[in-house]
Amino acid sequence: MKIAYLDMPSGIAGDMFLGALVDAGMPVGELRKGLSGLKIEPFELEAGKTKRKGFAATRLKVVIDGSVKPPHRSLQDVVAIISSAGLPAEITEKSVEVFRNLATAEAAAHGEDVEKVHLHETGAVDAMVDIVGTCFALDYMGIEELYASSFSLGTGTVDCAHGEIPVPAPATLELVKGFPVRMTGFPFELTTPTGAALVTTLAEKAGDAPPFRTLAVGIGAGDDRDMPLPNSCRLIIGETDEAAGEMFEIRVNVDDMTPEMMELAFEKCFEAGALDVWVAPIVMKKSRPGHIIGLIVPAEELDAVEDAIFETTTTFGLRRVPIARSELEREIIEVDTAAGTVEVKVGMRGGEIVVASPEYESVKKVSMESGVLFKKLYSEAQAAAWDYYAGEEE
Repeated sequence: MKIAYLDMPSGIAGDMFLGALVDAGMPVGELRKGLSGLKIEPFELEAGKTKRKGFAATRLKVVIDGSVKPPHRSLQDVVAIISSAGLPAEITEKSVEVFRNLATAEAAAHGEDVEKVHLHETGAVDAMVDIVGTCFALDYMGIEELYASSFSLGTGTVDCAHGEIPVPAPATLELVKGFPVRMTGFPFELTTPTGAALVTTLAEKAGDAPPFRTLAVGIGAGDDRDMPLPNSCRLIIGETDEAAGEMFEIRVNVDDMTPEMMELAFEKCFEAGALDVWVAPIVMKKSRPGHIIGLIVPAEELDAVEDAIFETTTTFGLRRVPIARSELEREIIEVDTAAGTVEVKVGMRGGEIVVASPEYESVKKVSMESGVLFKKLYSEAQAAAWDYYAGEEE
């Protein structure tokens, strides 16, 4: 699976994000074609190489006729424009979702209804090109998941349609709620509402990405500013090995949970994405009897599973360690027995069957319907699976 990690040491704006995508290989010609259906004021898309603090980057600009005053657009206006642009459904949906989150943040900042708020700067041509263009480029480049670093925020003030406002902009602060941020002290607007809306809507989470092989790196330049760091963002595109994704083992010690509470914890952890959950008796300090709850969890489900643990158990903490994991290739087959058809899960290694395990619910159902003993039916189904593959080999 192709993923991307967005590093934002100097903040993020829509043109920086889109510039990084172009720098990483998005053809500008295809981008222009993808945006050609937007019924908005005329614009030109320019992309060129530049440098920030001596490092190469791509600067993307949306050039418009300054003499044409753009109309004030509502969320409904923006949705109508995007929906009629002839874009694939997924790009349309993601673009609309970004704008809806942006409008919600603007409405919260101004104390207005989301359907009535006017999107001044964020409804302008450049914002629409940045948002729709980024969604189009991510789809075109086959990037299925986006991860991001913490947001870098600046200080000072910035001019907008409402006059001079403090930095970070109120809408930006609304959008980054729940995401890690870093206050840099740099006297610039580092993260714009458009940039924040794109990342908080499209990114799987802020923080570490799962292990991946790097395929391309794109650097998107912002304005040329006198600041300690290059005013740019970095987009690292890579490919994960889904069959051998990073796994974690979690362990939790408890001494005050009833069996009913354990059942609920198991259920919620499985729902959150745990691959396996088990419990074993232990003796804790002061010789108190207790239990250890163990879980195997994919890296991308860690947050959800940890939430489930803290919500359903009595623990005040947990331990997790990354683990290596090998899996057999597996498939479910149906085999015929004297009592009926049973599903069997088979494991393959090197193209050969090494384990056959009849599915419990399938064996139980046929056993109850036919009256044949469960253990007899189980053995017959298992033997039939081995015979099935032996016949294929012949």
